[in-house]
Amino acid sequence: MKLSEGLPEGPAGIPLESAIIEKCRPDLGDLRLVTKDGTPVPFALTSSTPEEQAAEPFPATMYKVSSKPGKWTDVWVDKSGKIVTTGILIRTPSKDFVRKVEIRGADGPGESYVIRMNGLIADVGKPQAIKSLSVFHAENNFRYLHIRILDDDQSPIKVTGISCYPSTPKNPLRRSVSLRVLENRRDPSGRASILIGDLGEARFPLEELSIVSPLREFARSVTLYMNHSETEQSWEKVYEGVLFCLKRDESIAESLSIRVKPLPHRYVKLVTSGGEEDLLGPDKIELTASARFAIFDHVPGREYVLYYGNPQAQALPFTGDPTKFKLSSIADKGWKAVMGRPQTTPQPPKPPRSVQPTQESSSFFRTGLGIAMLLVGLLLLFVLMLKSRSASRRETRRASRLMNTRV
Repeated sequence: MKLSEGLPEGPAGIPLESAIIEKCRPDLGDLRLVTKDGTPVPFALTSSTPEEQAAEPFPATMYKVSSKPGKWTDVWVDKSGKIVTTGILIRTPSKDFVRKVEIRGADGPGESYVIRMNGLIADVGKPQAIKSLSVFHAENNFRYLHIRILDDDQSPIKVTGISCYPSTPKNPLRRSVSLRVLENRRDPSGRASILIGDLGEARFPLEELSIVSPLREFARSVTLYMNHSETEQSWEKVYEGVLFCLKRDESIAESLSIRVKPLPHRYVKLVTSGGEEDLLGPDKIELTASARFAIFDHVPGREYVLYYGNPQAQALPFTGDPTKFKLSSIADKGWKAVMGRPQTTPQPPKPPRSVQPTQESSSFFRTGLGIAMLLVGLLLLFVLMLKSRSASRRETRRASRLMNTRV
């Protein structure tokens, strides 16, 4: 493989396609990166677990709670510092409710800045069981949050705690991928929709699937399966849950994405049920893949070979910590890498092929053949002329003898 032209000396990364990962050992210990002359190149591997999945909400301190019966419940929390957060999780044992939520922020007394005014939380059992207690908002680092839960003439819910979602940097190893839809149909019972798609031979492990639906409000049971082969009957179930969109006036709560552990499988089957209207269409699915990168010190002009697929290979410790590098820069250049076909085993040199006639020699051959055919034609014509002259002479002699006899 040859990296992009002009790549400077220093850390570089090679994205590992799913076709490579499928043939490797689970620990990828059989990967080998060598130069074109066979010299081993030390490298480090990025994690298989995206950082964004590891972000868990942390508890904030509720220092004041007040309510106005039938109107609202107010909760003030202290994040204990100017911490950048992207959402809140309202902890409650209450059941069977839908409530609008407003969030404001402040850094001190007398301040109040709107963060979000159209949040919605819910815990419902019909027609699909939905529990959505998170409200996400734009990033901010306000220390204090004022959360208002609107009761709308209903009994207030009991709030036992508030947690905040920390901000996490975007993962540069993720990228959007496309899906070629192979089937999009209703099952024979008419109760479920089935969509089967192909991620393609050149792909990266799927991490997230999101839907874009024109329906204003819906809730569907969703099961996601994946498979290595389109013809295999055994599909691996990788997710089961509910996708939904709830609205109350202008407030909204939704869960439209499926997050899974990155898998190298090629084929995707999504089964949805629980409604009469079709939720999915070929152009209503957005997919995100997450690649693992092999990071190494690149030397300009050097070509590399990546070997893999040897279950008997001795596992080698990966060198270095990939997190110390600027992954955004490495990934941006790595996506543009011009890669040759990786090798599963070292390939012996191929024997030289027999020399094929060039266009010039072929032309010469055709010209020589034409001349030979012309000469043969002339020779046949000459023979025919001789035969014709010989026959003419015999005819003359015969006529002469006949004339002499009559005299």
